[in-house]
Amino acid sequence: MTPRQVEVFRAIMRSGSVTGAAGHLNLSQPAVSKHLSLLERELGFVLFERARNRLVPTLEADALFEQVEALYGGIEELDRFAQALRHNNHGDVTVATLPLLSHRWMPSVLGAFAAHHRDISLSVPVRSTSWIARAVSAGRADMGVGLHSAAQRGVDQRVLMRLPLVAVSVPDHPLAGSGPVHPSALRPYDVVTLSNFEGAPLALARDLSGNLGRRRLEAFTVEFACEFARAGVGLAIVDALTAMHFAADGLVASPLQVEAEFALAIMRPTRRRSSQLASVIEAHLMEEAGATEAAVGRFMAAISGTP
Repeated sequence: MTPRQVEVFRAIMRSGSVTGAAGHLNLSQPAVSKHLSLLERELGFVLFERARNRLVPTLEADALFEQVEALYGGIEELDRFAQALRHNNHGDVTVATLPLLSHRWMPSVLGAFAAHHRDISLSVPVRSTSWIARAVSAGRADMGVGLHSAAQRGVDQRVLMRLPLVAVSVPDHPLAGSGPVHPSALRPYDVVTLSNFEGAPLALARDLSGNLGRRRLEAFTVEFACEFARAGVGLAIVDALTAMHFAADGLVASPLQVEAEFALAIMRPTRRRSSQLASVIEAHLMEEAGATEAAVGRFMAAISGTP
């Protein structure tokens, strides 16, 4: 039994005649009849009864056709699967992210992508930058977004976006809305600072050194820091993107005059080829990050009092 013979048999069953099968397959009628005859000879039984110039399927033909249709259904499903892969509509992808983006930005960006790619599966672990780098390098994550650092090994880094730092507080705080804040202006006030989960000091610590009060107020996520500020505990030092989100909740942001910033980077494995779908997601993240940086720029101009 050859694929061509099976194709001819299927065409006859679906069209009901040799003529119809010949037209469907772009073959001559004698060629169709020959393939059918060879198939019946190889099978050892008759597939059609000839009655009044019509082909009437036998019980064996009906049973065989059911199996043939199941076979073609599988092939068509395989073809759809291959098309989905080609158009990046199928696959499993793990995108690890640091807590900074896990509250709103990453769920919004990846959520929009997943909504338009219904056949993909996404996993988004939220971890520290060092964990993300190790996971990407070891193949436990297809890509990750963390703080850019030259110390990360086994990953290639591409800057996703840079976020300036601001001081947020309740509207009645003495520094609220006062324009750019120099670190020395923080000394009389309680300040909520950020740490990370690895014990390594952030670059911000250098800029704030000697300008913080004796009271230690430390948060491990920017959302927690902002909630501290909203409770009236003190000023919180966070990134401008987070400050934008919390501005709607009544917090006031002021630019912080420091060199430190949050430089976020996409991490991909150095020694392993990533899937095409992962590359498409990376391009989507980069596009959304560009729009976000533009929005952050407008926000910073507004709170700085510059046109």
